[in-house]
Amino acid sequence: MDHEKTENDVSKSPRHKLNKTDKRLLDTLVAAGYEHDKARDLIQKQVYTLTLADQRHVVSEISNGVNPTQAYSAVYQARRIRLARKYLNGKKVMEETGENTPPSA
Repeated sequence: MDHEKTENDVSKSPRHKLNKTDKRLLDTLVAAGYEHDKARDLIQKQVYTLTLADQRHVVSEISNGVNPTQAYSAVYQARRIRLARKYLNGKKVMEETGENTPPSA
């Protein structure tokens, strides 16, 4: 079976496999009114696309003897919390103000 690449396939980075925590976050975002694919992309962008500061933090932790898996897990968890606070709290504000579009990513 041949798979033809579309423009979307080329422009998007490979998706990280969602773990149980990510799936719960995805379900919560969908329940809050985000489309499934947009919520999935939001998790990919906000959790797994690390900033330079986050990358430096991971390197620093590893240099200090922390297991690399633990260092990455801690950064990912902090980013999940930031995502939830930013987009789910924003959703509550949106409902209170009567706006009908989710905050932009």
